[in-house]
Amino acid sequence: MTTRPGDRSAAFAGLRLRRLISFLRRRRLYRTAHALERETGVFFDAEHLRRMLLHDRWAAASSYALSFVNARDCSHEADLLNFRILVLRVLAALAAGQGRFVDSLFRRIYSYLHVYDDCDNLRRLLLSMRSDDTKSSILYQRTKPKAVKDIMDLVAKCPELKLKTRLPRSTFDPAYIMSFGPRLRQHSTRHTNKISSIPARTIALSFVRKRPSHISHKTNDSGMKHSRHHDGPYPGSSEDCDLRN
Repeated sequence: MTTRPGDRSAAFAGLRLRRLISFLRRRRLYRTAHALERETGVFFDAEHLRRMLLHDRWAAASSYALSFVNARDCSHEADLLNFRILVLRVLAALAAGQGRFVDSLFRRIYSYLHVYDDCDNLRRLLLSMRSDDTKSSILYQRTKPKAVKDIMDLVAKCPELKLKTRLPRSTFDPAYIMSFGPRLRQHSTRHTNKISSIPARTIALSFVRKRPSHISHKTNDSGMKHSRHHDGPYPGSSEDCDLRN
């Protein structure tokens, strides 16, 4: 079967974007890289999702995962992935004594348990944590590590995500940079022999005009009060570029 020119062009454009994301991450421009990931959908950062889950950032985790799939026409694995995130969110609320804030979400999840595998174990766990506040926190601490692992296993199996979890090495030469945009073309003309010195900020601004808004999801945004977390660079890293300035 022959590959159509349009498919080859799209594949090459996707490769260039993944190389750019790799470049931004190597320069520790993580917020810019994530904005580009969300805007283009060419790379899914599984470790970013894992960190959000471990830090109980349920709305952000679900929004990030959903931004890479078509919610109306997604695979069974993608649907199950979001369901598992919502279940873990409810378990966290029950463990923190905030069950009343997710009561409607609890009922909705409970009514759909029969659709998914391992529903009997989940049903028993949900009912046990809801009925006994004294041991709900202990049950949650025991359950969370395996629940996060199961979610990450689903990422590896999800057709929409599994091919987007790896980045190529950030290769930059004139063939890749000249087609990136007018700003880079102008920069390349003036500095023909200094391609490698193009600032990360210049490359980033050529692609990301504005930061994409978070995708809302009615099920995920229901009821529960939670603390706000700064969606900045990874812990222990520095970011020397902010596109808002």
